[in-house]
Amino acid sequence: MCALTPMFPSNQQEWYSTSTMEYPWLDSFSPTLPSSLYPSFDQLDEFKNYNINLLPHHMNLADINGTNNNSNNDQEEHQGSVLEKKLNHNASERDRRRKLNALYASLRALLPPSDQKRKLSIPKTVAGVVKYIPAQKQELQRLSRRKEELMKRISNKTETLSHQQEQLRNRALMMESIDSSSQKIAANWITDTEIAVQIATWKWTSISDMLLRLEENGLNAISVSSSVSSTARIFYTLHLKMGGGCRVRLEELDGMLYGLHQSY
Repeated sequence: MCALTPMFPSNQQEWYSTSTMEYPWLDSFSPTLPSSLYPSFDQLDEFKNYNINLLPHHMNLADINGTNNNSNNDQEEHQGSVLEKKLNHNASERDRRRKLNALYASLRALLPPSDQKRKLSIPKTVAGVVKYIPAQKQELQRLSRRKEELMKRISNKTETLSHQQEQLRNRALMMESIDSSSQKIAANWITDTEIAVQIATWKWTSISDMLLRLEENGLNAISVSSSVSSTARIFYTLHLKMGGGCRVRLEELDGMLYGLHQSY
């Protein structure tokens, strides 16, 4: 191996030999390297003004420590954010389940008491409600129709009874005008088993005792009313219904009522 030596001596070698005496750290640079790699300065004072820093100009130990601290803080903030999200998610899930349980409990309350005591599962509860509600809706519609039919029948009977009472009242007034001193009893058939009876008298009568005697003869009272005319005459109106084994003609009824009225 041959040692490399500069082909042309220059002032740089002289500067190097001189500067090593004043600046020993320059010996760390390899003297075997070509002199062209060493910096050339016209004046030594200019060289003294330069500061050699092995780290980049924008980095130092404080910056490195600060960067590490910032990264640690960012990591802690990220972990805290993840934990907060998990807690919020768990709270939301608990609230959602609580609301669902309340809804299922309200559905279970719609079922019959026998099903409520069995503590059915959620699928069975939903299936039971789906079947039970339409059935109850149909039953409600049936009962509504039945109610309308009964109300219509009651209204018709009330109108018929009012008409019969009006007729009996007019008849009694006519009888009163003919013979005001006598006591009159009038009876009319409403249906095959129902009779409207009106008694005109000048004195009050014990209706309860009369009804008791009528029931003993197979006649049940549906309704009873009383009124007083302008002439102080008292009118009793009875709506009677014959029992299953009772068959009474109007003539017999007139005689029976007249006898009962006279006895009281």
